[in-house]
Amino acid sequence: MAGTSGKNAGKRSTGIAARLAVLALAAMTGACSSLSEETGLDLMASAPSAQDKRPANEGGTPQSELGKATEYWGKEYSKDPSNTSAAISYAKNLKALGNKQEAFNILAQAAQVSPDSKELAAEYGRLALDLEKVSLAAELLEVADDPMRPDWRVVSARGAAMAKLGRYKDAVQHLERANMLAPEQVAVQNNLALAYAMNGDPAKAETLMRQAVARGGGTAKTKQNLALVLGLQGKYDEATQVGSTVVSADIARENTSMLRQMVKLDPKASQPFPAPAAIASAPAQSWPTQVQAPAAPVAFKPATIDNTSTGAWDATVVSAAPAR
Repeated sequence: MAGTSGKNAGKRSTGIAARLAVLALAAMTGACSSLSEETGLDLMASAPSAQDKRPANEGGTPQSELGKATEYWGKEYSKDPSNTSAAISYAKNLKALGNKQEAFNILAQAAQVSPDSKELAAEYGRLALDLEKVSLAAELLEVADDPMRPDWRVVSARGAAMAKLGRYKDAVQHLERANMLAPEQVAVQNNLALAYAMNGDPAKAETLMRQAVARGGGTAKTKQNLALVLGLQGKYDEATQVGSTVVSADIARENTSMLRQMVKLDPKASQPFPAPAAIASAPAQSWPTQVQAPAAPVAFKPATIDNTSTGAWDATVVSAAPAR
């Protein structure tokens, strides 16, 4: 009994240390708490390009296909605000232009008309998560999650929302399910690993993060997150070694030193991590602020959970209907 309680206490303290470390690192890097990817956990929307910002030409025709599509769906939505499909398409294109708040308002209005639409709830919920309206996102994504027709992006986003709410056990359950639905998505693996760490199981997080690094080609985000979970276990030397493959050696040492002060664990032996040929040329940067997303980067940030992996907002632009 005494041994069991000691193990539980140790696991709890490790979980607390992990959460403190992740949150502290996120604050220091100015991370936007998003769990990222196409799932959606990286919710930082990119700014619209200069082309998208340009005004219409003299003929009144938008300068880009995105502009044309947005104009088209805006007119369709204006004709009939109760048209859920038009509202979703218009909101998607507004979001692609960087007008996330306007897109959110459109979806909020559409939800009053079609409160039972799972498609609408999915788009509305992921955008709410992107805008850090986490409690609302959690409610909407629960509505959007259809057990009969599961969408890994919705399930992943639910996991990201739970993590942001501090419900790490629930986050693990949703992200494990998302990983079963889309085992090829490295962003989901990345977020699941971070959820394990936040829930007090950094060893399990390490195993999964190593797989994510191997499968994802060793991207900067996954390597930085691997360095983080190594440090949470006292594997400071390897954490520094892994971190120095994507940032300067000095910054990697500073990150590890800071992490070591927070977790206060004795150093542990670790396995070597292969270093790339041109480490010196890597740009200096600090711990990641997002979790990786498939094809883009969430945010538990620094140990960032990928919003894309949560099925972040669908980045696909909705084209205008062909002219008749």
